Parts: sequence; structure tokens; C-alpha cells
Amino acid sequence: MQCPFCNCELPEHAKFCQNCGEKIPVSDEIYSKHISESKEFDTRSHPVSQKEHLKTSKHTADVSSIPNKKKKKGKFLKILGITFCIPIIVFICLFAVVFGIAIVEYSQEAEFASSYSQAIEPTDPIVRSYALKAIPASHDGEYSVQQLCDIYNKLYNDWVHVNDPDGEEYIVPASESVKVLRGDCDDYAVLMASLVEAIGGTSRVIVASDSAGDEHVYAEVYLNDFKEGQDNVIDTIGRKYGVKTVYYHIDENGDYWLNLDYTSYYPGSKYYNSVGNEFVIWSDGRYAIFD
Repeated sequence: MQCPFCNCELPEHAKFCQNCGEKIPVSDEIYSKHISESKEFDTRSHPVSQKEHLKTSKHTADVSSIPNKKKKKGKFLKILGITFCIPIIVFICLFAVVFGIAIVEYSQEAEFASSYSQAIEPTDPIVRSYALKAIPASHDGEYSVQQLCDIYNKLYNDWVHVNDPDGEEYIVPASESVKVLRGDCDDYAVLMASLVEAIGGTSRVIVASDSAGDEHVYAEVYLNDFKEGQDNVIDTIGRKYGVKTVYYHIDENGDYWLNLDYTSYYPGSKYYNSVGNEFVIWSDGRYAIFD
């Protein structure tokens, strides 16, 4: 028999090897130990040498360098994206601010115009009654310059100027002003516009400002509605009141609008000395700003 450890020839049934001194196991133990050592060998069969380890590490480093390059590329794209995004974001923010301000301004203008247009009440029973009673029987018939003058004279003579409460801007409906016939310029303008429209005319209200920032409000009447024609209306007013100058506006459409401000005893008196940016309001809610 041979020693399973050193392969030395041994006598049959030897218990110890004479060469290496190892105990000679029985057959089952040999198989078991062989398997055990084989498994141990297998688990360490391909240990990574230092050279191979470095190579593997380098290879691993090469593999890991791929995401690093991607990270660098991603970082570059991120920086590039931020570079382009920042101006866009700033633009959007500025646009939002400007657009927001525009919306606020538009909302305020619309609300301001609405306060006047809603106050013009030509169909209110008391307003219409006042207008009708101002016209004598001699001036019956279709809407005419004589009827306009009748209404102007009546309101001009009946009106008492009274300011609004200090620091308050109160737009009084025509139905309220006609009961007391008192108020400031905007109350007069609203009632005048209502009376003109109560007999079939077309009117509008103008809010103007002077160089000191003070506001004045007056009404205008549309001359193209009159059956006499705009030139005849102007001539008639001049002869009726004995004045040489009658003031009116010509709008962008070439239409004529006569001044109905209460600052003088006749319609078509001299206009308020405004500095532009006149806010024009119609009874149907439309409005415009004229320079």
C-alpha cells in the first residue's frame, strides 16, 4: 500500500507512514478527507494574484469610468441647460409680472368704466320724466337740437354744485341725482348723459385731467344723430345763445361730439383744459383712452 500523503510504499495494514509519520486512515476516512481537501482546493483554486488584481482593478476602474464620463457629460448638459434656462425663466417671470400688471390695470380700468356706465340710467322712470318735462310742447317731434337745448337749460339752471366727501370718489346713479339735483361734476355729467339718451340721443362721459393732476368729468352728445345735421346743430346753438364759438370733438371716425360741460350756460362751451389721456366711457360699458 502507499501513503496517501507522501506516496511512500508501506507494509499492508500499516497505521503510520514510516516516511512522513502521518497516520494512515481507513478507506472511508481517505475518501472523506480527499473530498474535503478537494473542496478546499476548489474554493482557493484561482486566487487573484497581485498582478491580476491590479489588472482587474484597472478593468473595474475602466468600467466605473464610463458612468464617470456620463456624469461629466451629464454635468455639462446640466450646466448648459441651466445657462439656457435661466434667461428663459427670467423672461417668463418678467412677462408674468408685466402681464400681471397689465391685467390689474385692465381690470381697474374696466371697473372704473363700469361704475360710470352703470350710473347712466336713461330708462329710469324719474330720469325720463325729468327729461320729458323739460321739453315744451312747441318743441315736440323727433329728437332735435331744440330738445337738447331744452334739457341742457333745465339741468344747468336746476343744478347745485356740491362736492363729494373729502377723499371719497362716489359715482352717483342718475336716478339718485335727479331727485336732489345736487352733486359734483361727475354726478352732473352722468345725469346729463342719461337725460340725452332718455329722449333718443347718444351720449358719453369724459374723464379728463389737467397739468396739476386734478380731474374733471363732463358729458358729450353725438351730433350725427340729429335730423338737422351736425353743421346745422352747431349754427343753431350759436344763434340761439348768441355765441361765436361752439366747441366739439371730432373722433377717429370723423364723427362730431358736442361738449355738454356745466361750466357755461350753453351747450358747446369751451372744453376743460386737459393734458391728454382722456378716459371716454359710453353707457353700454365701452371705454377708450385718448391722448
